[in-house]
Amino acid sequence: MSVSFDDLIKAHIEQGRAVAEDFRRCTEAEIARLEDRMGLQLPGRFKDYLRAMGRSPANILAGSDIRFGCLHLLTGEAREELNLNGVLLPADAFAFFAHQGYDYMYFLTADGKDDPPVHRFHIDWEAPRQVFAAFNDYVRWMFASTAEIPPDGLA
Repeated sequence: MSVSFDDLIKAHIEQGRAVAEDFRRCTEAEIARLEDRMGLQLPGRFKDYLRAMGRSPANILAGSDIRFGCLHLLTGEAREELNLNGVLLPADAFAFFAHQGYDYMYFLTADGKDDPPVHRFHIDWEAPRQVFAAFNDYVRWMFASTAEIPPDGLA
């Protein structure tokens, strides 16, 4: 079942963890420009995330790159980092998370899944791993956790 971004944001605010102004949305035009720039169609659940808090998810994962302003760079950075480790990032990958330049999360876009599995690559690993069965699961973790990166093997 899909999580409601509005419900998650409301609960986060009610818990005193942020204020409404800390969550900033992306516009439809910004999302369309990102898709054009990247040459791909983003999954529906990820676009819902962008619409709800893509410009700023408040203080959630504050030490990681997950905001709209850097999304167009992350896939290239992830591709370079994986290549340095002898791993090829699939051509249809879209990296939406980076932590300190050594940890990346991405999903694949070619299959057209609305809520795709999330893969992660850490510089110490030999290959990427699926860490969430769906982007929805990543979002649940994101709101529930105080960690900046997920533990291994959550899928």
